[in-house]
Amino acid sequence: MIHLDNDDIMELLSMEHTMEALRIGFEQLATGDAAHVPRLELWSPAEIGDGYYCLGSMSGTTKHFGLTALRIKSDVIHWPDGARQEKYSVQPGTYCGFILLFSTATGEPMALINDGVLQRMRVGGSAGVVAGHLANPGATTLGMIGSGDMARTHLEAISISRSLDDVKVFSPTVANREAFASEMSARVGCRVRPVATPEAAVAGRDIVVPATNSMVPTLQPEWIADGALVLCVTRREIGPDLVDRVDKVMQLGAFSISPSANVPDMEFPQSGAGGFIAGNEVERARLPWRHNAEKRDFPTLIDMLRGEVEGRSTPEETILFVNVGAQGVQFASVAGCAYQLAVELGIGSEMTQGRFLQTIRD
Repeated sequence: MIHLDNDDIMELLSMEHTMEALRIGFEQLATGDAAHVPRLELWSPAEIGDGYYCLGSMSGTTKHFGLTALRIKSDVIHWPDGARQEKYSVQPGTYCGFILLFSTATGEPMALINDGVLQRMRVGGSAGVVAGHLANPGATTLGMIGSGDMARTHLEAISISRSLDDVKVFSPTVANREAFASEMSARVGCRVRPVATPEAAVAGRDIVVPATNSMVPTLQPEWIADGALVLCVTRREIGPDLVDRVDKVMQLGAFSISPSANVPDMEFPQSGAGGFIAGNEVERARLPWRHNAEKRDFPTLIDMLRGEVEGRSTPEETILFVNVGAQGVQFASVAGCAYQLAVELGIGSEMTQGRFLQTIRD
């Protein structure tokens, strides 16, 4: 058994590797050769007066890689101004998230992987795969809101799917958007320009990506050009007016248990993810109930790969794609690919497998 930390993943996993692994996972999910358990959350009041503890989990398996992945994240979450979300584990600036990989042939644990780099690679890589399917073939311009790591992986992946020649980026902090533009221009080999407003970033663009930690919508419908592909990273950034403005709305796959399933005691405090919540009435009031995140289910990329729904039908069609869902299969595929590369290259720290095994039947 091996441990792969974030430095190992950065060394092992290119965006091309990531996107190819995701394509395999999505295709196997469409054919029934992969399966996943959607995201579920467990909430409990945190010691800080405005926050809640959240345990999030998701799992998936694919025949191609012969591995099953369980991804777990442990966060104290708070909403300091009601318009954005912050999180940490132990203290601000440290986080707890990891993936356990198991062999489907023997059931044995094979790897423990820190999820920080892999997480943003699989989300950005998924956007690249989607852009390959749903962006207009001649798309060359991209507008971005956000300049963090998730924005970086989105731009890198989309630049692989489409021959971009002009990218604009807005971020509220001038230094951040200028640093992003300088770094990413060199990385993806096209012009990336910082701009002063979100409208200037996305107006008239072929592809639009909001990639922020905002709890409120970041796009106005009138900014979106006809024929654009809008790739949203979270449901929190989607307003009902944007849904009404576009011609088609799709999502990656099943994100969580649907509210229509009517699971006893399951609630949806944010982002459309189903969860179970401990706490009294006063404590539960800390949760962002007032933010009515988009919770509807839309046709999926997996439905499209099965031939059950149509993708882009005309160049003029404006498409909103919610880049959430099928997370378990994403982790099984991308972590599975990273594990195979690690074994081939001899990268990773050895772990004692016996720590995860026992002689008492479970």
